[in-house]
Amino acid sequence: MKVVNKQGLWAFLLIALTILTLSPAWAEGDAVLRLAQGEGTIVRLNEPAATVFVANPSIADLQAPSGDAFFIMGKRSGRTTVYALSSDNRVLYARGVEVGHNVQQLEELLGQRFPDYRLDLSSAPGSLMVSGAVDTPEEAQAVISTLASTLGEDERIVNRLSIN
Repeated sequence: MKVVNKQGLWAFLLIALTILTLSPAWAEGDAVLRLAQGEGTIVRLNEPAATVFVANPSIADLQAPSGDAFFIMGKRSGRTTVYALSSDNRVLYARGVEVGHNVQQLEELLGQRFPDYRLDLSSAPGSLMVSGAVDTPEEAQAVISTLASTLGEDERIVNRLSIN
């Protein structure tokens, strides 16, 4: 067993902390950027990027009006990653992006069409879950049809509706 003196241990810890602090992903907190479909956000960089790209452009879209900022918009539910690279290929930005259904907007739609019911929605990549209680199977089908029209072709509804 090798024994490390205290001074060597402190030097190692200081170097490790410096590396972790300067890592772009660590600097961003490794947090996932969550967006709703059809909504977006501006990301500002500390220095101009030469290249900005999204791993799966069917999930999210990018527009870079300037070198030190870009706009990212959620297109359909799912997960992807966004990167910004400097002219010497240093990673300036690396973040996972999770796009979900616009639950607030869909709940407002259900509230307008079915004001007598309390319906809850939950979004996950590739699916939308609806729960609550309705009076008839026909009304349950109407809720499902309303939601189905807002989904992409490879997305599905998880039906947790009950009939009173």
